[in-house]
Amino acid sequence: MHVSHTFTHESQDAAVYSDVKKEIEWNQAWLNMMGLSSAKWFSGGGFIPPAITGMHNADALRAWMDNGLGNAVGDNTRPVLLNTQNEHWPLITSVAGNGYDGVQITPRWATNIFYNASFLPFPTSPASPPFSHSNTFPKTQCDTPTCDLAEWVSFGNVGSMSDILTLERKTNSRHLLALRHDPFMFHQANLRWEGQNKTTINGVYGQYSMLQMWVETVVTEVTRLVQWPILSLKHDDIAAAFRERATRDACGYSLSWNFSNQTITSVTVSAPSVSDICSVPIPVTIPGSGVVDDKGFKSEKLGIDPLTIWVVLNGSNVTLQLKDAVSWSRDVLK
Repeated sequence: MHVSHTFTHESQDAAVYSDVKKEIEWNQAWLNMMGLSSAKWFSGGGFIPPAITGMHNADALRAWMDNGLGNAVGDNTRPVLLNTQNEHWPLITSVAGNGYDGVQITPRWATNIFYNASFLPFPTSPASPPFSHSNTFPKTQCDTPTCDLAEWVSFGNVGSMSDILTLERKTNSRHLLALRHDPFMFHQANLRWEGQNKTTINGVYGQYSMLQMWVETVVTEVTRLVQWPILSLKHDDIAAAFRERATRDACGYSLSWNFSNQTITSVTVSAPSVSDICSVPIPVTIPGSGVVDDKGFKSEKLGIDPLTIWVVLNGSNVTLQLKDAVSWSRDVLK
């Protein structure tokens, strides 16, 4: 999956329009020249600003939009970059809040797998003293668990890489179980596998990149608790999913069950507040073996999840007849 993070990685908080425009144009020209812009998983409608900067710089935001970059990821540790109405919606920039209208800021979780982990010498002997935030050593950039741990400890934490992964497991499994779709961002250095020391993750001894360590730890915990499918989307598709969620919610749609002889025989989807017109499809979970007629709507079946039909409202409500009627009684609710 390819997406631009810029070549210079220069802050855009105080950059002028021409600076940002030149950066983007050069990046786009290189991506075209290398053939990456035509790759299947390339995202050309958005980017990841260096250090998540430029979000309150009208010059930068205008340069993004003028060059076809309508979305960027934010940072959930900065409340000012979050939508305060609904945690499942993106923030759309405004002149009042950001200096320029219309750029989508997609929420994004930060992790303790750092992009700029700095090397701090630390004891390797069991008899040596523990880490302390008071340690002061020359720092150099690196891309190993040793460096990531040293960076984490420099913030006042005490522990091992195992403690970091435990923290990540507990924190991010909660986010995923809450059905938050905010992406997790990692950097190129986190991908390095070659030359890494072997370690044990989930009882399996082997060689891992820091990204692998994180994914194996977090995904194993989530799949231990639930059997939900987990999908990875490219940058622009994540942005579209957040945008569509906000649009769909604004339609005020609802679903009603239709009964016959104490069984649910069909479901009706409507959005009366917008005259049953919604510009994005509405997902409806269907029990049993499906519906008699899906009316040409997109159907989705992932893993052991029930069938989902994406209903389109074009001016009238939609009723879907169930193949398998669902018994309805007080016993069902117990």
